[in-house]
Amino acid sequence: MIDFARALNINEQHVDAIAYRARVHLMMDQTSEAQADIDTALSMDPGHPGALATRAQMQTDFQLALSDFDNAIVRDSQNPELYYLRA
Repeated sequence: MIDFARALNINEQHVDAIAYRARVHLMMDQTSEAQADIDTALSMDPGHPGALATRAQMQTDFQLALSDFDNAIVRDSQNPELYYLRA
């Protein structure tokens, strides 16, 4: 988490750093922190693929998760990770 803090100290609007920090929070089972970062990233870039994919992984509703993955793939269709996460 120190590297995310350093990156955001350099550029607090770096949406990739915020979105990937959300993913790390999710892996650490820190869901409220993950959700806060997802909300921030998506407010800055509503179609950010990383934020959408992390939000999809948190979804309890399959259709909403599928929609997030589909939207992420539209933005980043060359990212293989999005396809296998959606599967």
